[in-house]
Amino acid sequence: MAASTSAQILPYLNNKCYLHIVDDAKCDIKPLTSKRLETLVKRIEDWKGLYGKQLDIALILERKGLTDFVDINSGLIRLEDAKQRYPDFGFHEECYQKFTNISIINKARRTVERKRKMEEEPAVPPSKPKMPFLRSKVPKMSQQPHTILPKLCIICKKLTRRTKIKGKWVHESLSKAETSDAGQLRSAAEKIDDETILKDIRGKDCSCIEVQYHKSCYNDYVRVLKGNDSVGE
Repeated sequence: MAASTSAQILPYLNNKCYLHIVDDAKCDIKPLTSKRLETLVKRIEDWKGLYGKQLDIALILERKGLTDFVDINSGLIRLEDAKQRYPDFGFHEECYQKFTNISIINKARRTVERKRKMEEEPAVPPSKPKMPFLRSKVPKMSQQPHTILPKLCIICKKLTRRTKIKGKWVHESLSKAETSDAGQLRSAAEKIDDETILKDIRGKDCSCIEVQYHKSCYNDYVRVLKGNDSVGE
């Protein structure tokens, strides 16, 4: 009986915490399970575009290919394949909770949104002699020349996006707007009255404020403009 018990425990003795957030974590390192693998992959997506140790860990796990072992849409979880690639994968329960707790994620989202709104406000209020110029469109374009948007896709609000190309999932990087209207982005947003985008680009030069997007997000978004042969910028 002792030999059997030892054989069951031994595979996990050399596991290490891949989610090490709590430096003084005192609990034992636990092995990966199907349910926790699925939860980890979901939280990797949730942490994108946020901040802190959790974001760093999410990006590292994604680069290591942990997301390849779970298909969220179909529910397919390849636990044994994940263990074969990462036989030492484990985690402290405290670190796991810090990474997967949805309340912590929502708090980080609120902080990011609050900082973003603060960045959108003018650093110095306009003086009274300049007030008449605020009513014209041209001065509004240059009213906040140094307000740079966060490095996120203005459409999906995420840093990276997984897209399938020729049957293979790849990570798509951001592209910067090269024109004042970001190609057809402004026209598409105005057509559907999309305030989530218009509030950032209204009266502004998209190239100056560094509007960024995933090309696949852009192509999907501007399809609302009928009669255009091309959707590229």
